[in-house]
Amino acid sequence: MSNPRGVKAYGIAAIRAIVAERVAASSLREVAKDIGMSHSGLRSFLKTGSKPQDSKLKLLKEYVQRLSMDIEDPAEKIDPAELESAKLLLARYVMAPTPSVRERRVEEVKRDVIGEE
Repeated sequence: MSNPRGVKAYGIAAIRAIVAERVAASSLREVAKDIGMSHSGLRSFLKTGSKPQDSKLKLLKEYVQRLSMDIEDPAEKIDPAELESAKLLLARYVMAPTPSVRERRVEEVKRDVIGEE
């Protein structure tokens, strides 16, 4: 999988490219089932790139998993600048004007990103 110049590695265009590679290697229905989407929703995403937010999250998780599947330490394959950007973005998201909102966001990140309950 290559990252065309000017394409954000975790942007929709890059996710669409990796999903299209998987579909070409198997089938639309099989990939949609693996990701947890309807085949018609996946087909629409591959054509336009626009999806509801929950589907984009499923696609992003699939993409990140595919990026890291053949290596012991997934961070080895992530460009350090992109990793730093992701950390800064998460830190900015978690920082909130009130402690209750900050706590809710930390819990959200733990649940959705780290997988902790």
